[in-house]
Amino acid sequence: CGVLTVHSFPEEGLLFNGITSRNFSECVQMDDSAIERIAQLCPNLTSLDLSGLNALTNSSLHHLGFWCLMLQQLSLLTCASFDDDALLELLTAIPVL
Repeated sequence: CGVLTVHSFPEEGLLFNGITSRNFSECVQMDDSAIERIAQLCPNLTSLDLSGLNALTNSSLHHLGFWCLMLQQLSLLTCASFDDDALLELLTAIPVL
């Protein structure tokens, strides 16, 4: 998992509607661009684990709040790069989260 990057995911246009759960914890190469692509490709995610991904910024939360409206569980353990406003914006976009 340490080698996953944005280039690990297919180009836009191909959707994985059947994927509802993903665990990318400790995939330290993941960045905002990779999260954006995952969010676009898997709009039916209900559970996502991004624990330990400290390269992510508020932009990742924005992408999730825009593309993954079915999200019910999001794990961000040991992620230290999000601010309170971005978290509140995500919770407003996805109230069941």
